[in-house]
Amino acid sequence: MKNVAITGQGVISCLGLTVSDFCRGLDEGQIPAEAAPWSAETGGNIFHAPVKGFEPTDWMNSRTVGGTDRFAQYAVAAAAEAVKNAGIEEFNPVRTAVIMGTSMAGAQTLLDAQDEYVRGAMRPFPASCS
Repeated sequence: MKNVAITGQGVISCLGLTVSDFCRGLDEGQIPAEAAPWSAETGGNIFHAPVKGFEPTDWMNSRTVGGTDRFAQYAVAAAAEAVKNAGIEEFNPVRTAVIMGTSMAGAQTLLDAQDEYVRGAMRPFPASCS
């Protein structure tokens, strides 16, 4: 394996929108989970940990926001924070990478598409039907 240098960090999470806020949340033992808005229907036992205060237009134009999933918006913002954190003004795209961890990436887009299909507002892509 070749040498690797981690030069910057960025995070968008339910604990904070910056690395320092995220670390503070961890240090303070914050538990951002809360009852999901729909949990009353199931007896109140469904929880989620939403990212609060994130404004995607701080990182991209409104047209791009409309065409990207929320997880991708978080990734762009976190990557921009990492580049800023590293103090990099110009970088070599051949020697630069972004490592991203996520769970359920794109799930909201899939749920929205399913809802549109069920309502009859969207037809399936022909290649997806066998």
